[in-house]
Amino acid sequence: NNFLDVRNQIHKNDYRPLGEVAKWIEARSNEKEVIFLDDWSLFPVSFFYNHKNVYAMGMEPGELLNYSPKLYWRWYNIRNYAYYCNEEKDCEEEFKSVNDQYKNLDKDQKEKEAKENSRKIIGSIKNDFGSRFIISNSLRLNGVLSLNADLIQESFEAKSEFTGSTKKAFELK
Repeated sequence: NNFLDVRNQIHKNDYRPLGEVAKWIEARSNEKEVIFLDDWSLFPVSFFYNHKNVYAMGMEPGELLNYSPKLYWRWYNIRNYAYYCNEEKDCEEEFKSVNDQYKNLDKDQKEKEAKENSRKIIGSIKNDFGSRFIISNSLRLNGVLSLNADLIQESFEAKSEFTGSTKKAFELK
């Protein structure tokens, strides 16, 4: 049945939570303010609902690499590992090594190290990307960012009633 196929596709691709997050930022941001996206695929819907702002990541990640390898690799490692890396490369091995080292730390030291990573990510988004707003669909990144609640002005989360997926926005201090 064509109606059921269309209905299933609509439910599978529920863009409303992302639209709600984009509108939330639009209401709080200044004209032409930069929005950090943790995933480039969030750009079309974010832009559709909020074209008042500009986005640090758009249609093709390779364009950011051409523009600035430093920014690309910062974005790449934040997106893929929720990990701040100061190197212009895929820092997967460093990320795994740090995670292995975490296993030997006590709870307080683990928390301290995780908060330091979060602080570096937030600092990079603010200073390197010039953004005080973030749109994320990564539960891992959301959790890492939330470790430094004192650096976050406010956050907003929208959840799809059909897919259960969530999108989250952060406004940094």
